[in-house]
Amino acid sequence: MVNPSGTVASRGAEWWFECHPDVHRVVCPNADDFGVAMAHAGRTRGIDVELFGPIDADPAKVESLRHSGTIVRLDGNDAYEARAEAQRYSSVVDALFVDDGDHIELAEGAAALAAEIEHLS
Repeated sequence: MVNPSGTVASRGAEWWFECHPDVHRVVCPNADDFGVAMAHAGRTRGIDVELFGPIDADPAKVESLRHSGTIVRLDGNDAYEARAEAQRYSSVVDALFVDDGDHIELAEGAAALAAEIEHLS
């Protein structure tokens, strides 16, 4: 599997989307590794994923995400303000709000990697 975030977040995102096949639109309050993973997993399934981040989010990551077709909205002075705006926005546009750690499937997907590594040793 391609791992666009370079972290276990990709495993969690892939598993989350497998467990939620009827989702049509997602908003994530994260333009870092988790957001990269969710955007990639959603894009491969034809699902819109919009990311929110603070105004000082990593410009290279934001540009890379936008170049891949992901909508990235920068709002707020920190992650807490960006999260609040993402949550408000998701209710307005009828999208599912998904934050890292809010869904057990995200942890299950990431944890699967540990089981695979243990199996290899």
